[in-house]
Parts: sequence; structure tokens; C-alpha cells
Amino acid sequence: MKITRKEYESLELIYDKYYSQLRIKGDSLLKKNRYTNKETRLIFHYLFGKPYIKNSGEPLDDLFIDDEYKGVVVHYFKDAIPFAEAFDFPLDEKIKAIIDVDNQLSTLHQYDLCFNDVHTSNLLIDSNGGHLIDFDSISSVDKMFSLTKFYLNYEDKEFDVSFNVDNYKALISYFSLIYGIPLENAFVNEGNIELAILKEFFRNTSVYHLLKVANRNMLLDCPIPSVGDFLPFISDLERVNYDTNIIKSKILR
Repeated sequence: MKITRKEYESLELIYDKYYSQLRIKGDSLLKKNRYTNKETRLIFHYLFGKPYIKNSGEPLDDLFIDDEYKGVVVHYFKDAIPFAEAFDFPLDEKIKAIIDVDNQLSTLHQYDLCFNDVHTSNLLIDSNGGHLIDFDSISSVDKMFSLTKFYLNYEDKEFDVSFNVDNYKALISYFSLIYGIPLENAFVNEGNIELAILKEFFRNTSVYHLLKVANRNMLLDCPIPSVGDFLPFISDLERVNYDTNIIKSKILR
């Protein structure tokens, strides 16, 4: 998208920080980003050549202001709410949003790219389902570092860029939505999400066995259980309510 500075500055401003600015143009969100590096821009162009990841916030076009590259254009999900704030949605709508986001993340992985910045603020829900947004930190799977919000840590081993890390952090976000608990905050210790703490908080819940398998597989570098493995346990409202009370009682100690 090419736009003049005057046209750009006439658009509604919804976010403004030194490193990033967001403005709305119809159904598009114009993301002006000071730190979009050359490597990220190349990956965005790689995505432009792939089929669009349906209902995601994947970059759709470059943003040029007065013929100068300034960022990207993405779809604007006007009424969507982050998973971190969407606890009052009915369970069936939460499940649909989780499946949608999981499919979007899986498609990105099929393109051999890691998202790297999976957390509840980058997963949205609305009446149409779930949306994975903010692709600014994506990288190839073999990249040796990333600017992630949190790393995963288990048994003194730190996990950074991998499909497993994306999927595990997605699971934590899904659980946050299902159980109505901001789990990321509960398990963060010195900048890492401590999987050992998560496992203990989920002891005696319906999903405990699967989390044990997920933790073991992280150490073995094997695929962790998929969201489909967890669906029977998080789709039953009575079971969800029971597990919610167990988890909350431990977090509130």
C-alpha cells in the first residue's frame, strides 16, 4: 500500500509508541514499525507468495509512506478481544477460537516459520472465531535467537525457537482462555515460563498426564501433544469447572 504522509496522518490513531504506531484504514491496520529489519521484511515477502493464512493477522502488503518503506498492512479485527481478556465467552466459542488459532499456527509452521511471540495478547477471539496476530517476530525455524517475550524453561534447560515452543506457549494461552486464568503471569520466573511450576499447578487436573508428556517431549525434542489431544478434556464444561477450581486454589495460595 502506498499512501502520502498527509493521508496517513489523517487516519485514526489507535496505538502510538516510539517503536510502533497503528492506524486504521477501513478493514486494514497500518503498522508503522521502526524496527522491521531486512530479514523480517524478506520473510514477509516470502509469506506474500504463500496462500493467506485464513482469518489471521498475517502481513498482507508493504506500507509505503511518501514512497518510503515504513512497515506492513494487516487485516483489522475491529471487535476482537485478546485471549487474556476474553474469559466471559461461552465454552463452545472458546473452543472454536482455539481450533482456529491452532490451524493458523500450524499453517505457518508448514511454511517452515516459527511465530516466536505466542502469548495471550497475540491471540484474539470474536464472534467469527480466533485470530493469530502480530507476526513481527517470525523467523525461520533454524534461527538461533529471537526477541520473544518469554522463553520456556524445564529442568534447567531453556527452550527458544522451535515449533514445539510455539505450540507449548499456544497451549498455555489456550488454557488461559478456557480456565479464565492469566497463566503466563503465574508461571513466569526471571523472564522464563517455568514448565515445572505449570505442571505442579495442573496436578490432579484432567490434562495433567498430557502436560507430563509435553514436558518430557520438550526434553527429548519430540512433538508435544496437539491441541486435539486436549480437546476432550477442555470441551466438557463440568470438567473445566472442576479443573479451574483446582488450578485457582494453587495459584491463589
